[in-house]
Amino acid sequence: MKKNTNNQFLIGSWVSFYPFDVDSYEHQLDQMQEAGLNFNIFPMVFGGDTTTPEVCNKIEQEYAARNMFYLMNGGLNEDSAGLVLQLAKGKTRCIGYHLKDEPCGEELPEIGRVIRAYRAADEARYPFVNLFPSYAGETALGGSYYEYCSRLVREAGAENIEYLSHDFYPFRMDHTCLDLFADMEVIRRVALENGRLRTHAFPQASAWNGVRMPNIDEMRWNVYAYLTYGFKALSWFNLVCPGNSDEEGEGFRDSVIYRDGTIRDPELFENFGRLNHEILTLGDTLMKLDTVHAYHTKKGIAGVEYLPSDWMITPVQGENFVISHMTARTGDQTYIMLFNNDWEKAVTASFRVSAFSGIEDLEYISPFDGSSDAVLLEDGVFTDTFRPGEGKLYKLNGKVSYRVISLDGTHHRAEVDLSAAQGLVGVDISSALDSDGILAEVQISTNKRFTDERTVLYSFEEIPANGQLRFETTVGKYVRVHFSQKDNHAIQGLFDIRVRFADEPSEVTVQDEEPIPVTVTEEVAAAQEVETVEYVEAVELDAIESMDVVEEVDRPEATDVPTNGVEDTAEVPAAAEEVVAPETEEAEACDEPAVSLSEETVSDEVSVCEVDYSDLDEALTVVDGLVETEYSAESWKAVRDYYKVALSMKDGTHSQEEVTDAYWQLLDHVRELVPVQWTLPKPEATLPEQHHDKQSVHVTGGILTVAAATVVGTVAGVFAGMFASKSKKRKKK
Repeated sequence: MKKNTNNQFLIGSWVSFYPFDVDSYEHQLDQMQEAGLNFNIFPMVFGGDTTTPEVCNKIEQEYAARNMFYLMNGGLNEDSAGLVLQLAKGKTRCIGYHLKDEPCGEELPEIGRVIRAYRAADEARYPFVNLFPSYAGETALGGSYYEYCSRLVREAGAENIEYLSHDFYPFRMDHTCLDLFADMEVIRRVALENGRLRTHAFPQASAWNGVRMPNIDEMRWNVYAYLTYGFKALSWFNLVCPGNSDEEGEGFRDSVIYRDGTIRDPELFENFGRLNHEILTLGDTLMKLDTVHAYHTKKGIAGVEYLPSDWMITPVQGENFVISHMTARTGDQTYIMLFNNDWEKAVTASFRVSAFSGIEDLEYISPFDGSSDAVLLEDGVFTDTFRPGEGKLYKLNGKVSYRVISLDGTHHRAEVDLSAAQGLVGVDISSALDSDGILAEVQISTNKRFTDERTVLYSFEEIPANGQLRFETTVGKYVRVHFSQKDNHAIQGLFDIRVRFADEPSEVTVQDEEPIPVTVTEEVAAAQEVETVEYVEAVELDAIESMDVVEEVDRPEATDVPTNGVEDTAEVPAAAEEVVAPETEEAEACDEPAVSLSEETVSDEVSVCEVDYSDLDEALTVVDGLVETEYSAESWKAVRDYYKVALSMKDGTHSQEEVTDAYWQLLDHVRELVPVQWTLPKPEATLPEQHHDKQSVHVTGGILTVAAATVVGTVAGVFAGMFASKSKKRKKK
């Protein structure tokens, strides 16, 4: 299994040293550290001899003293590989082996073979290969840029790659080449499609034939563009001007430090260091995030994504920005980066937060000290000022109605917890994957436990090309989307989920296509068969509270989708209550509606229980269902030991806060269980004819997932939903 060698954001250089008779090796490392560099591909001299134990020991000692990292110069032949593998043993600051810069497409099979060989010999370090930019041309690449980058991953195996790396130098003598964005988009996409690989790049800090020396605003633009696209490591090209003269080779003539060790522009050097320290400060947060989209707000650049007009945050005016959508790998945090895509001028820009996004507030993450500051929102709009080429990172708080989920063999559903019960009309799904053969089921409930009487289930036999799952207005506060595949293959990759509201203006063009077949569960179908069915329109909650009766509408034909699927009863208002009753924070804790619509029980009083054990009971029940032999002994012991502590919280002497903390502690221990190898059992052969999903079967009380039922011990299958729906709640404490 892939294991990252380093959890720090890396900033380094390609050519990093000038002659040691000008300044000592130690002094030059101190100078790098002062300038914010913590990494070097070549740890002593560019392409120099580091193949003696004495030199390697010196490098390790000096890098360890400064908390810096480096690569060994590995090479592609067996003799050099055997030597450097031996020299790297025991060296904690050495995190990998540099193998090849800019291989052609035809070299990738051999490169892949060598990468695998290095990983087999040393599981603690990763081989490093840097890829061409797209302007090398299809002849050199052996196809499109996407195929070139993807082929390296296929040949080497994603599990053997720490950083997917490329270079691109945009600052030409007569223009700035914006094709950089298309290359970044390819690298970002390939990395996400292959298990969220980390990405590395070479921002420009030198001048040579046909290429100009960038100023600090251009450097800022270069590095923040990479941060916006989710890159996790950067190596400047270059800190030190390469070569022996300005005339030889490629004509290198300038860098942050000249080749003789002089700093020609002290102000640039000082600002260069400040910029690197900004990145390192943001890196503590960025290392936990992946960019799942990088949306451009201004047209005119090929090969990039453009911001949807109804996205959750949009510019008020037509400023030139890139807005990236970032998510934590745990799925419980959402960030954006707003990037001023102009390296020449500062800009003050305003952004509108959609009323249907679920965003309650934003926090700005400072690159100067790492602090977070609340963002002032006025009528859903906030304003900020950006330096030339600056990106700003914001954390989004609230029950965001957008989700990004990573699907695999055991995790196949998404959950969206809305801020209030509202009328829902659909779910938008998008993915880089081909959606052919993927089934989807949407559950909507006003109860977070999705009890039968409060749940409506819509089953879609396929996902339409536009990704829009649509249904009649249904009132709900909690939404689940289950995915499965007709051929029973595991669904792999990232999916975007967005809830659509009845009151939301839509600019999405509905294509002329056959309607997607929709079926509903047996509970909902039974509601269609009664003579009279009551339906509740999506109205404001305060209006609902004042209603004496529920408006009656015509019952749909059997082929229609019901508005809420609630069966008619003698007590019509009580039935309506099950669907639309608003839930206050106190009532939610007791898992009971806050307001009764029954004529006999209307009251302004809210029933609140003193201590709610329901979450803790649910967690204890899950642990009871786990199988000890399916997990490592050490991780299992941690769960069982804390299980006893959590159980003791039910003795009636502990507060709600203590009980809730015990729930979360137990949840954390369960999430850290290390499963042993197991094989997913084959699903049941006989399934209901009306349902084409071989991974799920309808049973009384809802949906039973075969994988979860047969392999109860898998944390993702049993526990992922509970964690996803409650993870936001913990932050309120």
